[in-house]
Amino acid sequence: MTVKEFLKQYGDMQYEVRRIEAEIAELRERALSIRSSGKINDTVQGGGLNNSMKAVDVYIDKELNRLRKAKANALVKRQEVQSVIEAVEDARYRELLSHRYISLRTWEWIAETMHASRRHITRWHGQALQQVTL
Repeated sequence: MTVKEFLKQYGDMQYEVRRIEAEIAELRERALSIRSSGKINDTVQGGGLNNSMKAVDVYIDKELNRLRKAKANALVKRQEVQSVIEAVEDARYRELLSHRYISLRTWEWIAETMHASRRHITRWHGQALQQVTL
C-alpha cells in the first residue's frame, strides 16, 4: 500500500458513512410516506402492509447498525492517519496533509487557506508524502 493510499483510507470511510446516512434518510422518508398515506389502516386480515412495514423497520435497524460500525471504523482509521501525519517533521507539510486527509478539503481550499498557489500546494504535497513513514 502506498502512503497516499493509506492516507486516503479515512476519506474513503467517511464517504461510505455519508452514503449509508443518505440511504437511511431515503428509507425513512419512504417509510414515512407509506405510513402517512393512510393505507396501513386499509390492510386486510393478512396484515400484508403491516408486515411490509415491519420488514422496512427491521431493514432500517440493520442499516443503522451498519452505520454505527462504519462510523466507529472511520474514527479508528482517522486516529491512525492523524498519528502518521503528526509524525511528519515539517509543520507546513503536517498542515497540508491534515487539511487534505483529515478535514477532507479540496486543493483549492487548501491553497487559499495556506496562501499559496495550487501549483505550490501540489508540489508541497508530493514533498510531504515523501516525509511520511508508515
